Amino acid sequence: MKHALIFYLSGLWETSDTLSSLRNGDADLLSDEAQVLDKIGMMAGEVRDQLSLAEHLSEVLASGLECLQSITIISCRKRIICSKTRIICSRKE
Repeated sequence: MKHALIFYLSGLWETSDTLSSLRNGDADLLSDEAQVLDKIGMMAGEVRDQLSLAEHLSEVLASGLECLQSITIISCRKRIICSKTRIICSRKE
């Protein structure tokens, strides 16, 4: 999941850079028509929105992984304590 998200983010960043280059590039090579530039600007805005969502998803995934790690550590500690308690109890008997 992490690799897919990184791949998706890098694709979005490359698309954003390309649209920015088109929007701010040489008008003689592309167009200086306001309608064309507005459409490119609109596409760039949509890509920025997708980037924002993907970065938020990345933060959510990271916090979820931290929670899972904490739960796993607590569970392991409980098992270690239980196993040590059983060993001590069995020695007393």
